[in-house]
Amino acid sequence: DVSTTIVLSEAEKQMLEDRGVNGLITIPLIREIKRPTEAPFARRHGALFIGGYPHTPNIDAVKWLVDDIWPAVRKLTKERGLASVPLHIYGSRMPDSFRNFAAEDIHVHGFAPDLREIYNSVRLSVAPLRFGAGLKGKLATSFIYGVPVVGTDIAFEGVNNATLLEGSSSPDKVDMIAAHIVETHFMQEKWQRIRAASIDHANDQYSTGGVTKRIIKALEG
Repeated sequence: DVSTTIVLSEAEKQMLEDRGVNGLITIPLIREIKRPTEAPFARRHGALFIGGYPHTPNIDAVKWLVDDIWPAVRKLTKERGLASVPLHIYGSRMPDSFRNFAAEDIHVHGFAPDLREIYNSVRLSVAPLRFGAGLKGKLATSFIYGVPVVGTDIAFEGVNNATLLEGSSSPDKVDMIAAHIVETHFMQEKWQRIRAASIDHANDQYSTGGVTKRIIKALEG
């Protein structure tokens, strides 16, 4: 018999417990914790989407981001008298059709050889996932580098930090997602607060040291 089952997030643990499953423990993603990016707010500009494109949710996310969310971002910055927000799209095995998304404020790059360099240049990353499950690697990576994330509640599934969840919205709230993008990009105080929470969350949840404590506790139990 199995006495213990490991799941990646509290959301999954709660879902199974609600269905009568016992003996569950949470062990999140284990990542190498790198030094957060150093560039200050004033030296950063723009937003980033990154993903691997054999994964269907990423293809859908980019199409939705370009077709619906970025027009809402453009509209909001114009209404508020703000500069445009450039969007940078990266990722491996990108469909050729993505080149059609290029615009004055949308830059399609393809594979990213140096993640640190690109995370050090932007103010936020975006994760507009409309389907998928569990903890998302793109969020963990952004948190590790100290870059705030704006995305859907599906993207934030398993993240239980109230400050980080300020950037989360339902997939049917395009205007709200756009507002989170614009505010995170232009409000330095908000950016710094979420950046600090991102780094703390990554160290607590994904570092080898943090996860080791959870494993030891599980074995002792």
